[in-house]
Amino acid sequence: MGRHLSNLPAEVTSFVGRRQELREVKRLLSTTRLLTLTGSGGAGKTKLALRAAAEMSRGFPDGAWLVLLDSIRDPLLVTQAVFSALGVQDLSSGLSLSTLTDYWPASGCCWYWTTASTCWTGARSWPAR
Repeated sequence: MGRHLSNLPAEVTSFVGRRQELREVKRLLSTTRLLTLTGSGGAGKTKLALRAAAEMSRGFPDGAWLVLLDSIRDPLLVTQAVFSALGVQDLSSGLSLSTLTDYWPASGCCWYWTTASTCWTGARSWPAR
């Protein structure tokens, strides 16, 4: 078996009672490049999205990646958050959004963005191609 690429966290609690929603999220993700889950805080959006990403990740050759945007207020820092999710810590070589999108094609990855609304301008510009 080949190496599986991902930084998704391991589930530490059970996933109960959301099978229908999970099927629907997975169905929708098979038809679109962007899916937004909305709802009140504590409704289980993150757990549902992470479960869907984990179950679908093997269908993405470049894996499934969680990008934490919760603390980012500056849209220009979204690309740095993506590099961080990929484990790239040294940005001194001038890595940029164009470098990232050239190296990591959008079609080969499943990205899960947390709280993208806080910096939507930066998040929606990536990956645009």
